[in-house]
Amino acid sequence: MIDKKNYFILNALRQSGKTTFIKTLANKINSDGNYYALVCSPAHLGDVKAKKEAMDSIAELISSALKKSDIPSFNALAYSDDPISESGA
Repeated sequence: MIDKKNYFILNALRQSGKTTFIKTLANKINSDGNYYALVCSPAHLGDVKAKKEAMDSIAELISSALKKSDIPSFNALAYSDDPISESGA
């Protein structure tokens, strides 16, 4: 799926197994060893309206999920409080 650059949208009713499916798919992708999948949900972010606040919240969500992940060598990467300003963007 990844090599073929395919993608999909998962749309289903509440409590129908979407999260279970995504976690199972991520585990399969990770177990193959060619790619690493990260599962994180922005559902708890609520009603974030400001762009800066939303981007900060999403970045923190991803960072937190990565820190908890089993992605090899991730802990060796340097963390930054503000990666955008450090990269010159």
